[in-house]
Amino acid sequence: MTLFRLVQTASDEMRYSTLTAAAPIVGVMGPAQASPDILDLAYELGYQIACHRWILLTGGRMAGVMAAACAGAAAAGGISVGILPGDDWSQVDPNVTIPILTGMGSARNQ
Repeated sequence: MTLFRLVQTASDEMRYSTLTAAAPIVGVMGPAQASPDILDLAYELGYQIACHRWILLTGGRMAGVMAAACAGAAAAGGISVGILPGDDWSQVDPNVTIPILTGMGSARNQ
């Protein structure tokens, strides 16, 4: 399986770049409420994951540690996968590249 992402080159032209399925997937989980220091660390972690061309996996919502990690990955042009418990698209963090809405509620965590 091959994943594609749209990238902008130095000459401002848009092209597709590929990531192979062999890219490591790194999960970052954490609380929705965290201190600014922890959020800064999560952002940097997401950024570094993307810089290594790894794929970030989170819960995909717009809060706390997982949102900060997704923001960092997005800033570095990376790919993030968010696995959400519900089926409400308004709950998806805008920095999530590949949202997966399970509709399972808390059963997602079992």
